[in-house]
Amino acid sequence: FSEKYSGQICMVTGMGWITLENGTMSLDNDMVMADISSLPAEVAPHLTGPEFETCVAKIGDGTMKYVAKCLDDYTDAEQNLILSLLSAAANFECFQHCLAKSCTNFVSSKVKNILTQHG
Repeated sequence: FSEKYSGQICMVTGMGWITLENGTMSLDNDMVMADISSLPAEVAPHLTGPEFETCVAKIGDGTMKYVAKCLDDYTDAEQNLILSLLSAAANFECFQHCLAKSCTNFVSSKVKNILTQHG
């Protein structure tokens, strides 16, 4: 997990969204929401709304199909850690996807407006 998401972990740590202490990652949800709400109105809702939630659920459901078979082999503490990491991975993936999509749409719309005004 740490290797695959090292870039994202570095970025969100630098932004103050997560803290790492003794190998434990903590999310500062208030900071995340404050930063997201500062984005343009055309972008922010896509990072917290139904599209994002659907993405997280879809990835989570798909992953659980594979992981559920193996969970009984782990202690409750290990299961909680595995599920926490899977949730974090789904959130990372969906945040990137929704941010890229909404920013692309936002910029495209601005460019179209400029071209329409000057065309």
